Amino acid sequence: MSFHMHIEKKKAQDQMRRLMAERKNKDKKPVQINNPLAKYNSSGQLTCVLCSSVVRSENVWQVHINSKQHRTNVEQAKKLKELTNNFTDGKVKIKRPSDSAGDVPPEKKLKGILKNSQEPSKSEQSVKIVSPVNNTSEDESMKVLQDPEDDSVQENSQNSKEEDKAQVVAEPPIPEGFFDDPILDAKVRNIEYKDPVEEEWERFQKEIKEEATTSAEIIAGEQEEATAERQIDEIDEQIRNWSRVLDLELKKEETKKKTQEVYRMRQEQNRDSEDEDDIDEYLDWRSKKSGQTNLACEVLKICFEKFNTGEVIKNYTSHIMFLLRHNNSCVRKLGIHEVYKTVKDDISLLPVSEYIDVFVAVAQLVCDDDIGIANKAVLITSKLPQEAYPKVLEEMKFALQCNKSTRCNVYEVIINISAISFDLFQLCVNEGYIDHMVSELESDDVLFQMNILELLAQLAVTPHGINYFVRSGVLQKITDLLASLQDSPLRGLLTPGYMKFFGRIAHNYPKEILDKYPVLTDSLFVAIETTDAALLPVALETLGFIGSTAEGKLCLAALGGKYIQTLEKLGQIEKNCSTEIKVRVLQAFTNLVGVDKDSKFSNKNPDFQRINLMTREWFRCFSKAPGPMEKLFSLCKSPFPEIKTAATDLLDAVCQHTWGQELVAHVAGFVEYLMDRTAEDSKEVKEAKYNIIKRLSTSPAFDANIIERLQTYVEQGPFFSETQLQVALEEDN
Repeated sequence: MSFHMHIEKKKAQDQMRRLMAERKNKDKKPVQINNPLAKYNSSGQLTCVLCSSVVRSENVWQVHINSKQHRTNVEQAKKLKELTNNFTDGKVKIKRPSDSAGDVPPEKKLKGILKNSQEPSKSEQSVKIVSPVNNTSEDESMKVLQDPEDDSVQENSQNSKEEDKAQVVAEPPIPEGFFDDPILDAKVRNIEYKDPVEEEWERFQKEIKEEATTSAEIIAGEQEEATAERQIDEIDEQIRNWSRVLDLELKKEETKKKTQEVYRMRQEQNRDSEDEDDIDEYLDWRSKKSGQTNLACEVLKICFEKFNTGEVIKNYTSHIMFLLRHNNSCVRKLGIHEVYKTVKDDISLLPVSEYIDVFVAVAQLVCDDDIGIANKAVLITSKLPQEAYPKVLEEMKFALQCNKSTRCNVYEVIINISAISFDLFQLCVNEGYIDHMVSELESDDVLFQMNILELLAQLAVTPHGINYFVRSGVLQKITDLLASLQDSPLRGLLTPGYMKFFGRIAHNYPKEILDKYPVLTDSLFVAIETTDAALLPVALETLGFIGSTAEGKLCLAALGGKYIQTLEKLGQIEKNCSTEIKVRVLQAFTNLVGVDKDSKFSNKNPDFQRINLMTREWFRCFSKAPGPMEKLFSLCKSPFPEIKTAATDLLDAVCQHTWGQELVAHVAGFVEYLMDRTAEDSKEVKEAKYNIIKRLSTSPAFDANIIERLQTYVEQGPFFSETQLQVALEEDN
């Protein structure tokens, strides 16, 4: 429907543009200018006879007449006309040039006094003075601008010219340049002197005026075009507004139909059973105020507690559906609490075939604005029977179009479902939830990306999850995103999340991740080498988490010298760093050195001896001077509880190896410190000391006397306190 409306809208716009163009062409239909100065050339262009210029259109003819250039040309034409009239009325008779010599009458010969006088030459007998020749435009303009009185004067001058053709008294003209002074030369020759600079200035002004006129014509034309375009834009805006109105009308009709359908369903549900009439007045909250609604919820909650688990949903299923879809959050909370109580106690009380609508309604509440309701909906939807999920996942897709918080709730449900079995995971993949979840990693919201990575990491630790990520290229895509963060301004915010993601996967699959995706180890080593405050804590935690298993230790050792340099860097960082970083360094060494956290590792493991030697070399990187055990002894006596607890845990990890027990035996005063019960240690430190002494009590690194004392300490327990007998004596007064 929307595509059809879009096509109709496009056709209407095109038709409107065509009508506007026709109207514009019609308005621009030329009108012949009836003016003596207007003339059309052979190309049909309107020209001004006086200015000898082309006028752009008939609409700007009035603009041209009012222009300063045109008015100046009119004044010049009038002055030229007056000068011509005065010249024809002077004493000097001007003979018009003739084409043949026969038209000139012969002049009488005068008898000369001198004997040798000669006849004047033919050229001397008559002198022709040629009047100034004007161009065609000036002649025409002179004819146009003359008034009736000028016409009579012109007729008289023409008659006088005809009468004077017979006799012309001519004077020889003075050649141009006869006088050196140009002003005097022009005066003698009876012409007006014009300064070349002024002539150039007048020509310049004339050109400027012509350009100004042309500019005015162009502006006028552009204003017309702009007006037409603006009208078209206004029409387009009106069309868009009307389209929006039509869309709203369609939505209104759809909403009205849905409302009628819901009302019809409720009317049918009200007629299902007469036994439910006694509770209807409590459920009709639409006509009650908010206080009454809350009070009704409290009353119903007390009533529901009198029923056994699941009886309320079985007996009042339609009303529970009404509660779950109510507009008031208090009412929805009452309904979902009853469903949660039933699902938590015994999900078998709600068969899928009978209560699938209840499960769908609960699943749709994952996008509820109330956080408490949304969290309970997530818990319930994650624990449904497997046969309910095809319908539930299909109906829950609409939540992917909601806000980011709602989508996180949906993704949490998907991850919980996918972790149950491979079939449910495949169902989530087929419905498109996993791919949509991976695409969210390209979001600009940093916190949203971190939440998505955390959820994907939970799925990646499962066998079917990691296999899908590898086969579908999801893991490679996340690797590329991590590599692209090296030059990103958000590197300090996003890199920790990617490190945790790969760290959780590498903890379970260290060989596959460290061999195929070296970007993880590169990021870890760079973060530790640069001691970036934003990345260092996460890098230390990730490194220790990967190396907490025997397989992880072997994979890290395979990295070679780069890994050893990183451990030496950790020892240097521990000397000059804050308390928080110092604690994280100690915890990282604890995970790397200790072997008890890996339940699959034992003394019978073929790699036991190799790991024993590797961990000894790694512990030596902890401190060069003083020795690593002396450094650890000083940290165990630290006054700061956090450092003391972390150092004691590292000592416990070291004592898990035979070489560690021997190092403790060679440090003077270490055993006495461990067995000292007078120190004000915390509960955690006392328990850690007890575990250390318990290991040392069976070690061959100590003599029999120390072994006996250690065994006595173990028998007494970690919290033993010696009783001291005190006797009070009463003195006589």
